[in-house]
Amino acid sequence: MIKLKIVLIGPSKSGKSTIANFLSEAIDYTNTEYRPTPGVRILEFELKNNESSQTEIELWDCSGEMRYESYWPVFLWNAHGVILIYNPEDMEQSSQLEKYYEQFVTNSYVPKKNTLIMAHTKKTGFKASMPDFGDEMSKTTYERVNIFEDSDKLRNVFENYISMVVTDAVDFDQDDLSHFSMSL
Repeated sequence: MIKLKIVLIGPSKSGKSTIANFLSEAIDYTNTEYRPTPGVRILEFELKNNESSQTEIELWDCSGEMRYESYWPVFLWNAHGVILIYNPEDMEQSSQLEKYYEQFVTNSYVPKKNTLIMAHTKKTGFKASMPDFGDEMSKTTYERVNIFEDSDKLRNVFENYISMVVTDAVDFDQDDLSHFSMSL
């Protein structure tokens, strides 16, 4: 079984914990009362890849509050992927997202292809357009999701993302093994 560490990060009040609860089936995700995450919550669950294999997911639901910025390197340690979440209804959050991208993707060892941006809207019927991100960030996979309007889409987006990260992790492990066997 493959084990992946995936980090969820983004501005406060973007819906990171709601999405984490839904994906892990931890608790009722329909509770809309805001409760800030203190530091980080780690949710563990299994995701079926295909008929015969499963992936163990360690989902790190990280607080978006800047007072935890000094802990960010710990949150990223040995991460296989990063999901940046923001609420496009709040114009300020799209500009804040660039700082999270810089810290969690540009300045980390997480492969850029293992990054996903989720524009998580809370209003039904809200159609967000992709903000004008910088060159590097604009190449990142971008998905609009609304957990209350189309939870199946959110689950499909996540499962497709995990499949891609699993492929990358397996390829990386194979490369490590080949380098190891050549050095013997």
